[in-house]
Amino acid sequence: MPLPKLEDIRDRRNILKITQDELAGKADVTRAMISKIENGHHSISYRKAAKIFDYLETRELYDMKKQKTAGEICVTDLVKVALYDTIAEVKKKMKPKGLSQLLVYSHGKYVGLITVKIMANNKNLKKSR
Repeated sequence: MPLPKLEDIRDRRNILKITQDELAGKADVTRAMISKIENGHHSISYRKAAKIFDYLETRELYDMKKQKTAGEICVTDLVKVALYDTIAEVKKKMKPKGLSQLLVYSHGKYVGLITVKIMANNKNLKKSR
């Protein structure tokens, strides 16, 4: 399998938020070499390029595994309003919990979302549906 382009090293390193020093240390090359590669002023051996890309790939995989999913961080104690609740009732449910949006349900099914911004920007709320 061919190696990625050397020009991609800087972008991949920046996405991972690692320094040239860290990458150089992990790939067993100098920071000056990383800098020269990123600036297009240095060619390197296949072995050194492979070490650099192996480390970047390992870090990318590690970072992907440690990222949380939406399901892990979502709120499960949902506050919802009925389709025909008045705006005053909606505000009463929002205010105590400091919420800015609520799910709108009808017959046990989610049918929409109402937000403070929608309420503030719409004089005739039926038109915004």
